[in-house]
Amino acid sequence: MDIPGGSLSNYFAKSRTMLDTIDSLVTANPPAPKDEVRPVAEKLGDFVLAARASEHYFSQLKAVRQQFADWLLASPEFHENLANWGEMDEETQKIPFLQSVINKLAEFQSAALNVKVTPAPVTYYFNDSDNSTDGFMNYKIGDYTDADLIGINTKPPATPNSPDRSKDLLETIRTIAHEQWHFANISLNRAVWGDRIKEDHPLYTEAVYFHNTYREAAYISAAYDRHTDPELSPYRCQLDERSAFKFGDGVYNILRDHVISGPQVRPEPAPRPQPRPQYGEQGAYLH
Repeated sequence: MDIPGGSLSNYFAKSRTMLDTIDSLVTANPPAPKDEVRPVAEKLGDFVLAARASEHYFSQLKAVRQQFADWLLASPEFHENLANWGEMDEETQKIPFLQSVINKLAEFQSAALNVKVTPAPVTYYFNDSDNSTDGFMNYKIGDYTDADLIGINTKPPATPNSPDRSKDLLETIRTIAHEQWHFANISLNRAVWGDRIKEDHPLYTEAVYFHNTYREAAYISAAYDRHTDPELSPYRCQLDERSAFKFGDGVYNILRDHVISGPQVRPEPAPRPQPRPQYGEQGAYLH
């Protein structure tokens, strides 16, 4: 893993300093003008973007992404729900299906990352983000809470391709896949916290990175989106979000392309993630 600043301690100290600078500018009385805040936010985005995970981490992400999408495409229940999603009841129909999807995804993640990843419970909530007065978080369609829950907004904002995302199963899958990848990263973090991952684990450096992200309070919230363009957002550029977007958007694209093209032949099963790390007793993943 490539870490700007030469070490994790230097990296987090520098990113924390830039975050503090942005916060001080925004909370000043009067607040600093936007053209004074923007360069600092963009510099922070460039800096955290330079923290790059190993090839092994992203190869496993891509393999799980394909494996998960192929499993969904092979599921008759997925195709049935795809046609009826807008009419299904949230509590009695949608949540049980989505929970079964998350349970299977957690199995794939655990095997690929060689760390026990627990499936997060799925719930619905209401956030009228369409009526946001300043545009902040007007894209909010779901989140991962401190209580280890995946939340799905019952009134997500519209997009040109999906005027009512609450009725779009592919958009819902994109959301829960994104959030469950966060839980995979958090599971790596917790393995460090519980001393359940050692230096010979192929994702040890990533695990320590995520561990320090939360220990140092260095996670960059989506509030910083307001200071830059989305592609330059420190929030989106940090590894935790970058990997979750790559996973969730990638799953969505695979499913969407299949649905649009309507292939007549069921796709070949995805190969198991390679290389398969062997770690711990008999190669079992960590608990």
